[in-house]
Amino acid sequence: MCVGISLALTFLMAYYTYATLVDYSLAQTINEQTVVVANGMEMIEVIWPVMFLGAIVGVMLMLVWMKYKKIL
Repeated sequence: MCVGISLALTFLMAYYTYATLVDYSLAQTINEQTVVVANGMEMIEVIWPVMFLGAIVGVMLMLVWMKYKKIL
């Protein structure tokens, strides 16, 4: 049952991500000209290192907080 709930939440998160990102574009300004780097879901391929770093920092902060509160 837990696996089913996890899969359902994963699919809901993927759907929400798609529905949110489909309308956005990632643009870069070079010499006062705007160049579109990625559209929609292509942005994930460009910014995944930042998202990964944010996840790692979040886990580390949670572990520090749990150690501080003596939960861990």
